[in-house]
Amino acid sequence: MSSRFARRIPATREGRPRLLFLHGFLEDHRIWEPACTVLAGEFELILVDLPGFGRSPMPQEEEGPLRIESVAVSLLDWLEEEGAAENLFLIGHSLGGYIALALAELLGAELQGLCLFHSTAFADSPEKQHMRDKVCTFLEKQGVAAFLRGFVPSLFAQGQRDLLQGRIQTLIAHGSQTPTAVALAYTKAMRARPDRREVLARMPHSLLIAGQEDPAISEEDSRAQESLVTRFVL
Repeated sequence: MSSRFARRIPATREGRPRLLFLHGFLEDHRIWEPACTVLAGEFELILVDLPGFGRSPMPQEEEGPLRIESVAVSLLDWLEEEGAAENLFLIGHSLGGYIALALAELLGAELQGLCLFHSTAFADSPEKQHMRDKVCTFLEKQGVAAFLRGFVPSLFAQGQRDLLQGRIQTLIAHGSQTPTAVALAYTKAMRARPDRREVLARMPHSLLIAGQEDPAISEEDSRAQESLVTRFVL
């Protein structure tokens, strides 16, 4: 997908893996910029806007419902066009983690490893699928901006929300630019994705970063994946 938007930051040191950052639902590449100020120079950094988010358009050639797998295929095609598919380490937040796992399945042994950041290799449970259905109904009736006003604050620890109010409002403003059709398509794609614990377990290097107060992924589910990764941080 040659029209994909990406920010690439070259490395000043050779021999290190290039890091590909995949943002979460209703986010864009800017979510990673604070972290990249720390990593810049040590690694080549690639921050992409996933199709439909930020400055990357939705693919017009998509046939049928959007799938996590089709997003991964388009991302791999783009990486190969850019000459950036080798020596790659994936870092995915939430939705970005689901796409990272699908991309890892495509890359196989060529991949250096991956990090799931507040994400999971589990498929949606029936309860989670029901919640996705409720999100779709809300989006259809109220739109993205109204959804984000309730959703984004819940992603921050209760005791930190006042302190981080500026950050919360920025995320709401950025995400509100996403068309409702895009939000609906990805919500349904997340609902339909398969379990990819076997993919995670095959990674030569893997990291799962979870949160005890994460409202989207329970501590129990995160701990259930601890044995699948080489490092687990809660």
